[in-house]
Amino acid sequence: MEIKHDRSAMHAKYYLSISVDGKVDGCTRINPDSGKDDADRWICPALVSQHLFEPAHDSAGKAVRGVVSFMFDIVTAAR
Repeated sequence: MEIKHDRSAMHAKYYLSISVDGKVDGCTRINPDSGKDDADRWICPALVSQHLFEPAHDSAGKAVRGVVSFMFDIVTAAR
């Protein structure tokens, strides 16, 4: 017997703002037409809680704010 799973995909792109100490201090989805508003409830908090970055530096070597973008492809299987 073959078991088939229905799958649903979400494609979302986020901008993360990075503080001068390298922490994520903001998260904004930039493609609001992805149709999965509930994803923001767990994607943004998960990204903001991480300290994943070294701060950007200007030409004088001073730490500055930065922005990074992420694209997520999330596939869920129906149960």
